[in-house]
This record gives sequence, C-alpha cells and structure tokens, in this order.
Amino acid sequence: MKSKIFYSGLLLATLLGGCSKDTEQTASPDSTVATRSATEESLEIRTPPTSPRPAISPAKEDLSAYICRKDCFTTGPLEAKSEAEAAWMVKHKYPTQIEIDRLGAMSLSELEHEYKAGNPTAAVVLGKKISLERNFFEGQAILRDQTMSGNTYAFYAMSDSYLEKSQPNLVEGIAFLRIAYLLGDYKAAREIGNLGLTSVEVAAGDARALRLLSLFAAGQQPDPRPEE
Repeated sequence: MKSKIFYSGLLLATLLGGCSKDTEQTASPDSTVATRSATEESLEIRTPPTSPRPAISPAKEDLSAYICRKDCFTTGPLEAKSEAEAAWMVKHKYPTQIEIDRLGAMSLSELEHEYKAGNPTAAVVLGKKISLERNFFEGQAILRDQTMSGNTYAFYAMSDSYLEKSQPNLVEGIAFLRIAYLLGDYKAAREIGNLGLTSVEVAAGDARALRLLSLFAAGQQPDPRPEE
C-alpha cells in the first residue's frame, strides 16, 4: 500500500513538473515580447518623433532683389528676368544695384572695413575706387584677387577702371569684359557692343582677353548665364 502511494506521489510530481516546464516555455516568448515592447517604448520616449520640415529655398528672399520689375525686355548685368538667372548672379557674386549704390557712397576707410569683413562687392567697389583715385595697380591687385576667387562681376569693375581712367585703355577695357563673356556672362558682350568701338578695336580686345584669361581666371570653367 505504501509503495502504491509512493509511486502515485512520484507520478503526480512528474506530471506537475512537466506542466511547470510547459508553462515556462509558453510564457518565455510572451515575456520576450513584453521586454522588447518596453524597450521600444522607452526609446520612443527618449527620442521624440521628428516631423518633416518644409524645404526652404535659402536664396528665395535674396533673389527677389535681383529680379527686374519694369522695362525688362533688355536687362542689364545687375538685373535678372528669372530666379534661375538671379541664382546664377548670386553664385558668381554679382551685387544688386541697391548694394552698388550703398557701397558707392562710402569712403575708402568705410569700404576697407567692409572689405576686411569679407564683403566681395565691397572689395570690387574698393578696388575700382583705389584704381581711379589713389593707386591704379594697388586697386587692380584687389580686383584680381576677386576674379581669381570666382567673382565674375569683378571683371566689369576691372573694365571700368581701364575705361574711366584719365587716359583710357580701350583694349584692356574690352578684354576684361570679354573674359566675363568667356566665363558665361552673355551680357558682357552687350556691354562691349554699347561702347561703340570699331571692329579693329574689338578684335584687339578679344585677342588680349585670350592672353589674360589664364592670369585672371585660372581653372575656372564657363558657366552660362541663364537666358529667359
């Protein structure tokens, strides 16, 4: 009788043990899922969700100052007919007419202050002003630094400094406008046409431009100004 009770107890213990293992095995995946869910929830709390931000065009507001407002059939070098052209002007460091007027009213010391602060247009205005009022070659050195840095507008100032000096040099004046044209600014060719020069003078300026190109625009590739 005792042996029957003993074996019955042993069988009951074995069955209970098996149930316990089955329970553990069944509960284990659930507990893993629960642990993973808790971890994911904690990460969501620590890292707030990021909402997409609308794309902002950095030049939108700046570009509007370049867009022509009236009489836009033929625009000058400091005017754009489209945002694409305005963006090209910004890329090649063309100023607005408002900026040219503001800087043109400054003294040399004021211009030097803005130039040292890193304003490329101030550098162009300063270089031209020094060329015409103080020391021609000192001003040209400033302008050349600008042309070498990719400031295509500086070629207009270099041309002006030769055309407006007490003894104008037409060939050099044409040459620097032609370099701006070769770099992609078709409006520089218009400026040459507006000078009313002879074909011989224009040819001489073109030949001079080819010799000066590597000295004032080394390594720069043509980037056409948008025509719209």
